[in-house]
Order: sequence, then structure tokens, then C-alpha cells
Amino acid sequence: MAMRQLVSRLGLLFLLLLHLVTWCSSHAPASPLNVRVESRDLLTQLRWEPADVNPATSSVTYRVESKLYGRAHWRTVCAATTETRCDVSSALRHPGDRYQLRVRATVSSSSPGASPISLPWVVVEVLPLETTVLSAPTVTVTLHKRLTVQEEEEAGGDEEEECRVEDEDTEDDDDDYDDDYADDYDDDDDDDDDDDDVADDADRVNTHHGDDDDDHHHGDDDDDDDDDGVDRVNTHHGVDEHDEDDHEDEEEEEEEGEWWELSVAVSMTSGWRRRMARSDVVHHQQAEVFTRGGTTITERFVGCRFRHAVPPPRGATEYCVRVRIVADYPRWKTGEWSPPSCVSVPPPHSVVAAPISIVATGDAVSEGDTAMLRCTASDNPDLDPIQWSNPHGHTLYFQSVKAHTDPRVSLLHWSSTRLDLAISRVSTLDQGVYSCSLFSLGTPTANALLTVSRGVRDVVNLSRKR
Repeated sequence: MAMRQLVSRLGLLFLLLLHLVTWCSSHAPASPLNVRVESRDLLTQLRWEPADVNPATSSVTYRVESKLYGRAHWRTVCAATTETRCDVSSALRHPGDRYQLRVRATVSSSSPGASPISLPWVVVEVLPLETTVLSAPTVTVTLHKRLTVQEEEEAGGDEEEECRVEDEDTEDDDDDYDDDYADDYDDDDDDDDDDDDVADDADRVNTHHGDDDDDHHHGDDDDDDDDDGVDRVNTHHGVDEHDEDDHEDEEEEEEEGEWWELSVAVSMTSGWRRRMARSDVVHHQQAEVFTRGGTTITERFVGCRFRHAVPPPRGATEYCVRVRIVADYPRWKTGEWSPPSCVSVPPPHSVVAAPISIVATGDAVSEGDTAMLRCTASDNPDLDPIQWSNPHGHTLYFQSVKAHTDPRVSLLHWSSTRLDLAISRVSTLDQGVYSCSLFSLGTPTANALLTVSRGVRDVVNLSRKR
């Protein structure tokens, strides 16, 4: 009898314990939900939905940590934050490597004497360059005076210029990038460089300077059919792969000299360039030139400036260009296409404007003063872009867009015929020949000499017409 009562009591106790465990589990706070990585142009955030807690009786904070895949040591990125997102851009130092990110919630009860409860970690993996979205660049397209074949060859024909990316970074930028954290993170990670090399070999895909399969470099995209019925024919150097009759027509056009120069200028924000340079991402631009309702004229890789001689399209009234950014090292990545930028085709044998002359003015100033750079074009009917470049060939300003990270360089005035800059707190390192260029036929350029000393100021003008 006593044994039967004992068994009955034990069974009742077991049921009570089981009910208590079930009740506690159903009322326990949940870990962060829907943890995900969102990234554009290497600005990366870890986001999540809030943990399920009762705000009347509890408060919750979150902690985010990161590490290279395969490493043991985690580093704190965000600590005790109440936000449901964390900027992890600075922690993802090498965009071609694989990282792990984790987040957990800590729940603090308002009850006296209650200890905080840390919930389990939620871990996600990320390949920064594979995850990020590369935004489309800004594209300016112009069509210039008629060229004969001989003039086209003398002007250089297809001309490419690699996109200039500055290596320096400033801590007063506005790109939402935590420079101080990045510096601390880099210093803290120096002792792991040898291990980084091993991880790099395992996680990076070697696609630098043409090591990719040809399919990558020649338009093997999934979006070629998304162009509103534009029939694309893959060509090379501006010559369509049509039948023999088309080739004969093109030869006749060459003999008649009906060729024009199509100029494409591409620009990105300075913050974007700094992030790409800091992350050692090698990239270029890919352009597609086509006619509305016609065929693709050419498809090729270009830099920040692309000039190409083209024949008048048969039956079309305008040329259109779209450009995207392609990162080819340390991992292959294609960006978003820019919207098509179109330019009207002039009628055959149309009258063209006279050559444009440029005059550039520099300063002779003392160290610590502000130097002025002034550039004026006599006429610019086609609204061709104007840019200033420093003695090292780096673009300072392209139109009204700042292309250099030096905070001392500022814009004074910009219009279709004028571009004036100021350089504050100059030193002897700033002196040299600066160039002002107009993106028209032959790229008219004027040079301005800037000298820096402790002597008397004067003004030096150097101009050239082309």
C-alpha cells in the first residue's frame, strides 16, 4: 500500500515538472528572428527582427560579433545596442573572404534581483563582395563632329582610360563608413596575417586580369533578353557581324567618311571609390552601345572614359549606351546596369561646330594659402563634360562631381563653359602642371602651372588650342 502511494506521488510530481518545463518553454523569450545581411556598394548591415519579450516587464539589448570563417576568435562589432541592425562594413575587411556574423539578445527583467538572460547566438555566413549590390554608375553620352577614317585613326580611335581610384581615405567623409573602427580592426588583426593568407587561398577565386572563363567577359549574362526587344549582335571594335551585303554597305560608308565619335563618360561617388580602393577590389566598366530598334554596335570593357568612332546607324535616329561596374578580383561580380543614355544621330553631312579652345589659369602662392584653378571654354554647344586633373593625372573634379578624396579641394564655379576650383592650405607637394580637359573631339586640353613658395604671388597662364 505504501509503495503504491509512493508511485502515485512520484507520478504526480513528474507531471507537475513536465507541465512547468512546458510552460517555461512557451513563455521564454525567443532569439532574434529573420537574421539577414543587406549590402550595397560594400556598405553592409546585419539586420534582424526583435526578440519576443514583454516590454512592460523586460528590456532587451543585442550584441553582434564577427570573425573570418574557420577562425576561433570573435570580435565585437556592436555591443549592448537596442537597434535591430548593426553596420558591419568595417569588420568585413577583405570582400573576397568568407566571414561569419552572429547576434544574440540579452533580456533584463525589471523584477528586483533578477539576473539578465542571454539567449542563444544566431549565426550567418557572408561573402561580402558576392552579397553586395554594385550600384549603376552615372553615364554621360555625347556624339561629336563627323570623322573620316583617317581622322579617326589620327585621333586614336578606340581609347580607354582606367578608372582612377584614390588610395587615401579621410576621416571626415560622409559615407557612413566607420574609419576609426576599421583602423582599430586592422591593427588588431595584424598578428593574424599569416593565417589570413591560408584562408585567402581557400576562399578566393582567382579571376584577376583575364583569368576568368571567356563566358564571363563576353556578355554571357542572364539579362540579355531584358532589353525591350533590342536585338543584340555580339561584335568587335564597332564592326557588326552581318551578312556580306551589310559589310559592303559599311565599306561604302567608310569611303564616304560618314563616321562620328561617340564619347561616354562614367562617374562614381568619391565614397564609393574609397571603399573599393581600401578593400583592394579590382574593377572596370562594361559598356553596351546599341541603337533603339536596331542592333548592338559594340560590346566591350571600358574605363571611366570611352571614345569610339561609329558609323551612322541605318534606319535609327539615336545611339544608346548602358554601363555597369564589374569587379574581377578578388571575386567575380557584376553590378547593376545604368539606365540607357541616348544621343541623337545628326543627319548625313550635317554642319558641325568649330573647334573649342580652352584657357586654364593657375597661381603662384605661398605655403598655407589658397590656390585658384580656373578653366574657361570659348564655346561648348554640345555641353561636353569639363574636368580638372592634378600633376599625377588624378581627376580632381568631373563637372560638379568631386572625384578626389583630398578635403582641401573645393568647387568654386561650374557651368558648361567654366570650371573653377580652390585648393586650401597648399604645400610644395601641390605644385606642378594641372590640366583642364573638355571631352570633345580630340579632348582639347589646357595646362595651368601652380607654384608654391614663400615669395611674392603672381599668375601664370598656359593655354593650348586643339
